[in-house]
Amino acid sequence: MSFPSIETRRKAMFSLPPRAVGTRSAAFEVDTPQPPPTQCRTTKLTWQGGVPPYVLQIVYEVNGTVAQEFDSLTNNTLFWTANITAGTRLHLVLSDTSSLAPSDSGPFIIQPGVDSCLSNSSGTNSSPRPSGTTSPPGSRLTSSASSSAVPPPSGTADEFRSGRSSSHPLSVGAIVGIAIAGVVFGLLIALGLFIMRKRRKAAEDSVRPRPRSYNYASTSMTLQSCTMIGGTRHH
Repeated sequence: MSFPSIETRRKAMFSLPPRAVGTRSAAFEVDTPQPPPTQCRTTKLTWQGGVPPYVLQIVYEVNGTVAQEFDSLTNNTLFWTANITAGTRLHLVLSDTSSLAPSDSGPFIIQPGVDSCLSNSSGTNSSPRPSGTTSPPGSRLTSSASSSAVPPPSGTADEFRSGRSSSHPLSVGAIVGIAIAGVVFGLLIALGLFIMRKRRKAAEDSVRPRPRSYNYASTSMTLQSCTMIGGTRHH
């Protein structure tokens, strides 16, 4: 059995497309963030080896959905503001320009922190690029992270564990209407109680016996008349 010569193998290697010629370092791997990222705090994500530019994906651990994606990264670090709800379980997936498989980090959980980077609006405005990132100006944040706050996917274990469910906040008009209705209802109850108390008092007054009044002047005159009559008879 004959093997191809070194010259033949070298020609075959240089005849491949440029993408296949690029070689990857044997230690190509993305690091698991330690300590875990804190909500709305900046965390340094790092990796080693590979052939730039890189594509870094932040993936939900529960169902494999991509939460955020950064492409055209030329360095081995990315400063990322964790604008994902605390308690969400994630992992990192890093790809380079070689044809080899991507590198996955271990799972980590977003820790509780401030909520200054979380948005309560339901719009899809693009969020600003994480401050301090080392990627070139050409890199971008894809549509997977289009909102400034990235909640976990609906129906995940994190949502059921926290006992929270999606709800639509009431508008200002609805809140004002509820408040006015409550005030009117309270006034009607107070008015009804006042009328009932007044009627009950009137009924009690009609049944209660009135005290007798004596005419002391008339009684005195009657006694004097009787005295005078008795005196006349005596004489």
